[in-house]
Amino acid sequence: MTDALKAPWRTFHRTISEMDATELAIRLTLVYLLLKPPEVWFLHSPMLVLAAAALLAPRLGRSPTMWLLITLLGAAQVVWAWDWIDNHQYLIVYWCLAIFLCLRTDDPARGLALNGRLLIAAPFAFALVWKLFLTSDFAGGHLFRELLLTDPRFQRLGGVLGMTASTRMENEMLLGQLSSGRLATGTLVEPASHVLSAKLMTWWTILTESAIVIAFLLPGIRLAAGLRDVTLLAFCWTAYSFGSVTGFGWLLLIMGIAQCPGERKRARFMYLLTFVVVLIYARTPWSNLLVRLFGS
Repeated sequence: MTDALKAPWRTFHRTISEMDATELAIRLTLVYLLLKPPEVWFLHSPMLVLAAAALLAPRLGRSPTMWLLITLLGAAQVVWAWDWIDNHQYLIVYWCLAIFLCLRTDDPARGLALNGRLLIAAPFAFALVWKLFLTSDFAGGHLFRELLLTDPRFQRLGGVLGMTASTRMENEMLLGQLSSGRLATGTLVEPASHVLSAKLMTWWTILTESAIVIAFLLPGIRLAAGLRDVTLLAFCWTAYSFGSVTGFGWLLLIMGIAQCPGERKRARFMYLLTFVVVLIYARTPWSNLLVRLFGS
């Protein structure tokens, strides 16, 4: 690394290392809100204005009143569009509410770290209850088989596993005919590799999500802290490599940073790196090379 690059890198490294976890989590949450503002049109611009102002003026970023306003805007979207918004739009409201409440306490860092841990563990715990006990579709691999066949977010992975563009188009036409009532029955074309891959993805998901729940509910001992970082980072590096859901991934990482104090420098920088990696997964055709190499 040349001297011209060393100086800004050292400045960045020192700034991030010295910043307390609450400040870093708050700033990243504001960046998140700028990148993922409400989808309801009349809430979009007010959220952008508030998030930009709080990001540019650090004192506003630590103001409970500012976070109350942000929470109310997020909650308004949940009330207005509860039936079609993504799950992470609910979770960001809880997180902004946690920031508001913690900023009103004598020890915001401790409160935000605890809330971050609980807001990571709770969704995964509820998800596991549904996947293992309330449905028979997930554990058998049926859900991932359907996603590989029909979900655009898994289109690139489907290509790696043998799904050609022509076959996908045939399946889409068949689904359209079934949904419109022009056909009563039909069979989707599925590569043989989908079945095994879906089972592997299913049990990897169950394993990593179970590990996250256990790690984030353990008391704050040093071993548990390291386990929390490893499990959450492993989940984000794998789960969002093809199924790119940047909003939920970024939010998990921000809450992970909230419980990562400055002395855990490597973990903190891994969270920041993964924040960027999740964006790269979603915005670049990096997996096209895999499609060319392994797709049929």
